[in-house]
Amino acid sequence: MTDKNHCLTWKEKLLRNIWKKESLLESPDMGKTYHNLLLYTLEYEGKKHPTWKEKIRYKISRKLLSRYEKILPGIVDNEILFCSRAAQEKSDKDKPLKILIDNSVIAQFSFLFRTIGYKRVISGWPRPESPPIQMDCISMDSVHTEYAGKPLDYNREYNMRFVPSLLYLFQQEYIEIFSSDALFAERRNQMTGMYSGIGIFDYALFKDIKFKNLDGFEAYCFIDDALEEIDGKIGFSLDFAAKNPTIAHFPNAEECMGEYGMVIKSTDRDPLGTAPNASQKLDLWLKKKREENPDFDRLIKCLGEKNIKDAWHIYTADKYGMNFFLTMDFKIVKTIQSQKGNREIKGLKVQVVTPKMLGELIEIQPMRKGTFQVLHKNTILQDDSQTKYTQA
Repeated sequence: MTDKNHCLTWKEKLLRNIWKKESLLESPDMGKTYHNLLLYTLEYEGKKHPTWKEKIRYKISRKLLSRYEKILPGIVDNEILFCSRAAQEKSDKDKPLKILIDNSVIAQFSFLFRTIGYKRVISGWPRPESPPIQMDCISMDSVHTEYAGKPLDYNREYNMRFVPSLLYLFQQEYIEIFSSDALFAERRNQMTGMYSGIGIFDYALFKDIKFKNLDGFEAYCFIDDALEEIDGKIGFSLDFAAKNPTIAHFPNAEECMGEYGMVIKSTDRDPLGTAPNASQKLDLWLKKKREENPDFDRLIKCLGEKNIKDAWHIYTADKYGMNFFLTMDFKIVKTIQSQKGNREIKGLKVQVVTPKMLGELIEIQPMRKGTFQVLHKNTILQDDSQTKYTQA
């Protein structure tokens, strides 16, 4: 018997896939499918003289994209709620968990739209008169791939699937997340795109999250465009203060309390005074802290000289009563586990954990791979009504 599928033209097969019950929308790899469709539409819009086949394919791609954009936000939201349900039931808002988040976690969630391995030439995009440009193809899962042969404890992509639910618990006030002056100084020494993206299509999951500063000033914010301008109330914009490494005290800040619900003491962008030559000055600052704190010095000797920055973060988290230090630096986690019999490690109250380890401790389930791939700014994590300034 002849297979009916062999009698269909390529146009009929594509049209059938739009309405077929088990279409691309139900694909377990729907994140890759979504981004490939988006890539094709960008390529098509850059072509001056598309063929009739490309025109048809473009129309079909737009229809599929439209269907994706309608259903994907709801799918992601429900997945996050499901994965965090058990943790939410067992958590107590009166006693939220305190977590110091390492920069290695923040950097993993700066989704730059690029693909490792191949590139394409796109003519005339983003403007018809533009010359041909070379642009990396859009594919989130090609940037954050699963490492073959790695155990799940140290699988980067698998660990990342726990973090969106953690941020949801943060928004529901079941956990508190912190940064520190030293962590901020490290970020300041890196490229902007590493933590927040630099392109109009780039997306950072932590972009609108307002961290509490563990050992510094109140209302410590980490992204420029998350700051608001309050001209006339405090004399100049917070954006100006944020971009200038200085401590700004606002004498009439109390007047803003009723309207804005917060007191801004500082939006210092360089809390340790490391600019310029941030890397060298940060090393000197850590050396000074080592001389001043015998406990910190002993922790460095236990973890090794190369881990001096991580040792300071762990020491700071322990000093300020954090429950966890969350990191995706698997080397330091392995080092801690190998030294668990050491006196200095036994004396730590803070636990150094990966997202997977933390998820298992507080009963968070990982997101499915297909759902995680389509995580984007329209999800519940980026609802403007949920994000707010916090005070330390």
